[in-house]
Amino acid sequence: MSAGLIWRGHPVCLRFQKSGGFHLRQDAKHRWMLLAPESTAPEEAAAFLREYGRDVLPEYETATPRDLERLLRSWSERLGLPETPALQWTENRYIWGQANPEAGVILLHRSLLRAPAACAEEVLVHELCHFRYFAHDRSFWRLLASCIPDWAAREGLLRCRPMEEKLCFTEEI
Repeated sequence: MSAGLIWRGHPVCLRFQKSGGFHLRQDAKHRWMLLAPESTAPEEAAAFLREYGRDVLPEYETATPRDLERLLRSWSERLGLPETPALQWTENRYIWGQANPEAGVILLHRSLLRAPAACAEEVLVHELCHFRYFAHDRSFWRLLASCIPDWAAREGLLRCRPMEEKLCFTEEI
C-alpha cells in the first residue's frame, strides 16, 4: 500500500513495508520515498519528515500563472512556432498537460502551480513540443531533450504527486 505527502513542497511517496523502520530515499526515477512500517499513521510519517527530512529535501520555488505565460511565450519563440498557443487550466485528474495544436491551445493542470517551477516548465515544454511533433516518437523525444536535458528527472518529481485526494492524502507538513 502507498500514499503521498507533500513536505516542504516536495511530493513524497509513503510506502508501507512489513518490517523495518523509517527510511527516506530517492528512487531510480528521482521520486522521493518514505518507507515506513505497515502500522504507521500519516501523522507519524509527517513527524518523521519534520524531524529528519529537513536537511534532505530543500525547499523550492513554484511558478505563478504569469511565470508560465512568460515561459510559454519564450519557449514558443525558441521552438520557432508561428504563434504562441493559448494557455488554459484544467482540473482533469488524469493529465498534467495536453496539447491541441489544431486549436492552438495548451491545457495545464492547476496543481502544477503548487509543483516545483522546473516541473511545471517541463510539462509546458513537453506540450509545446507536440506542436512540432504530435506523436511521442524519436523526433519528439530528441526535441524535448534538446530543450530540457533533465526532463526525466523533472517528470520523476511529478510521478508521485497526487492530482486527486482519493489516491492519497496530501498534507503540507
